[in-house]
Amino acid sequence: MFTTSKHRKSYPNNPRIKNFSFANSFNRVQQQIQAKSLLKDLYTQLKQDLAIGKNVEDYVANLKNVSTEDIFAKMWSNNQTQEEDKVIPYKYFSIPAISVSSERLFSDTSNHILARRTRLASSLVN
Repeated sequence: MFTTSKHRKSYPNNPRIKNFSFANSFNRVQQQIQAKSLLKDLYTQLKQDLAIGKNVEDYVANLKNVSTEDIFAKMWSNNQTQEEDKVIPYKYFSIPAISVSSERLFSDTSNHILARRTRLASSLVN
């Protein structure tokens, strides 16, 4: 069964043990008081463990302060950008400077030569 101290403390909540018939009248009252205090301590400890931490509250508060406007659109609409500022978006958001038709030609040539690799003649390469 359970072996942790938290579970052992919650045993008095078991209906089979609630009446404390195993103890005499004086000890029964003392055991009931002790069981109630242990359960109260356990309840407050679990309540504190489940409470939302300060760091989570700070994170949620900071989420409300985040701006949703597009910084790049604002800079370009106001023409406030410098030449150095334009380099980063062009580098990461633009189409690479390659010729698609030339890439397709080299790829097709490679496939043609590799397919006939066993009979490679100068007429196939030129």
